[in-house]
Amino acid sequence: MKRLFFIVILISGCILLGEKRAYTLTPLFNRDYEQKVLELINSAQYSIHIAMFVMKRYDKGVNELIDALCEKALSGVDVKVILEFDYDSSVVRTNTPAYEYLKLNNVQVRKDPIGICTHTKLIIIDGEKVIIGSTNWTYSALYENNETSVLIEDKDFARECENYFNDLWNISRD
Repeated sequence: MKRLFFIVILISGCILLGEKRAYTLTPLFNRDYEQKVLELINSAQYSIHIAMFVMKRYDKGVNELIDALCEKALSGVDVKVILEFDYDSSVVRTNTPAYEYLKLNNVQVRKDPIGICTHTKLIIIDGEKVIIGSTNWTYSALYENNETSVLIEDKDFARECENYFNDLWNISRD
């Protein structure tokens, strides 16, 4: 929530300082998230880059998101996923089926670096659209919890997020 607040303040600051930027902010509260993310994955033309704390294969809703990633990878879209694999054994058990399924279906997938918890929930589509927030890819996050995420459509912000993602990717492991 602090990060979301920071981003809103940052973008608001650009307005106050007179910088003209073409961006769009779309809040994704609770059940809004899954449909919007699925729509964005399906519309991706070049790249989908994801860093996710928990991605629970076999959960309702999550399977559709993961299958959409696999379809995009098979169609030639650059799909890369980083999953947490060092937090605790329950997270490792939860992420392992998704990791293995993605790998089997031509998605480039890595485990986060040892000794650092990758708690982020970050999705970057085509280097232009970013979704960040609290939503993991689990049944409870998609259908039961109160979650807050935001879609930010801003090329400059997306470029910064891509740089962050690439830094994570480069230190992650197969």
